[in-house]
Amino acid sequence: MKKLLFLSTLSVFALSCSDKLSESKVKKVVNKCLEKNPVEGRGYVRTGKVSFLVSGDIKEYKELEKKGLLKMESIEEKKGFFTNEYELVALTDKSKPYVIDTKDVDGDEKGNYVKLYTNKIDKVGSIQEIPSMNMAEVSVTFKKDDKTPFYDVLETDKTDFYTKKIMFKKTENNGWVYCDE
Repeated sequence: MKKLLFLSTLSVFALSCSDKLSESKVKKVVNKCLEKNPVEGRGYVRTGKVSFLVSGDIKEYKELEKKGLLKMESIEEKKGFFTNEYELVALTDKSKPYVIDTKDVDGDEKGNYVKLYTNKIDKVGSIQEIPSMNMAEVSVTFKKDDKTPFYDVLETDKTDFYTKKIMFKKTENNGWVYCDE
């Protein structure tokens, strides 16, 4: 009886320490990476003195203004025979929590990257281990979660899910890793 108990405990331990990459391990590793470095869908909004080149842009900006995310004012400047028309665009307090990064573009214009959604792992598809390279290619389906007010206007792909192939690396000390931990 003691032998049977010892062997069953040993087999459970051996299975739990298996080097095989399973669906649960993939989810655990990817979720750990997403906690440290969330992957977010991004949109781009120009602010400052903005000249619109495409009428579609101004339509989007007017929609964002209706949602209270932007403030816009039309301005005309005359310089000799020429008239420059542009929009003075500013982010509102409602939009500022979604701004990821802002960069100077040109003169009085800034480029703002805004959060559209956050990726969450939904399910794991195929797992193909490549033992000779200590790697694995995994098909993972992500769900677009925590959608922001910018999502409806700026996101071009409105599907809630997307599938991506990601590479895992097998290390001696940490086992399977997806991102640098």
